[in-house]
Amino acid sequence: MAASVAAGLLGFLLAWYFYYLHPDKPERIAEAMGGIYRTVLNKYYVDEAYYATLVDPIVNLSRNFLWRTVDVGIIDGAVNGAGSSAEAASGSVRRLQSGNIRSYAGWVAIGACLVLAYMIWTGVGR
Repeated sequence: MAASVAAGLLGFLLAWYFYYLHPDKPERIAEAMGGIYRTVLNKYYVDEAYYATLVDPIVNLSRNFLWRTVDVGIIDGAVNGAGSSAEAASGSVRRLQSGNIRSYAGWVAIGACLVLAYMIWTGVGR
């Protein structure tokens, strides 16, 4: 515990010395260090390498293939195709529903006649 407190106090004293008492020293030290300072400041460029090798290719794959091909082409195409098919089917079937009871009775009679004709033709019930 003493080491942790000492390290914290040392950090506080260094920050107070460099950024409060002598605010020009950090900039001079950074200029003297040159490329080493920039490398440490940029965290050894690990984030840039990570983004260049992993994140950017995955984002490009997602954007160019998964979104455009799979989502827009296949999934949206299937949903839109189902909607278009349902609309076309309902457009042709809606003509059968006129609200006229006599026409409904006529369709039932025609259907019953077709079923009887099929049963007679195939010999069902013999």
